Amino acid sequence: MDPLEWLCTRESNFSSLTAEEIKAISSFFLIWSYFEEQKLECSAGRKEFLKLGDLLASQNKFSEIFLDEMVNYFQERYVSEGSLNYRVEYLHLEQSRNPQEVFDMLLNADCDAKTKFIGCLFVVYRYRNNLFHGPKWRSFLKEQKANMEMASNFLISIMNNT
Repeated sequence: MDPLEWLCTRESNFSSLTAEEIKAISSFFLIWSYFEEQKLECSAGRKEFLKLGDLLASQNKFSEIFLDEMVNYFQERYVSEGSLNYRVEYLHLEQSRNPQEVFDMLLNADCDAKTKFIGCLFVVYRYRNNLFHGPKWRSFLKEQKANMEMASNFLISIMNNT
């Protein structure tokens, strides 16, 4: 049996997705897996994120990796009237020990590029974890196309510039 057809028969959240939404989610999984192997030594987490941030800083590459676009996207998505909005809860940041860089990236316009980079990478990592471990199946699976496309573009830009 075709796995996508099987999911459609079992899960109404999945069966309501468009082909473009399914492609964005599937592509993100593949890009993340490749990115984690290529740039994070198959071990995503703070230590590897900091190491990658140090590399980008030493090469002065933050302006080349889609960073400003990601920060703007995340701020528009997760901040309303200067405060974090309800969507932040669905990132489940507590599962990553509430990385301060995420809050600084979202709320502190003056934080440095490395902090913004680490904050963005943690949000993308939470997308990966929430999809892989299931919370996105319980809520908002239909709303993930833009998140997955932006996250994939961010990861690709990092790989293209390191």
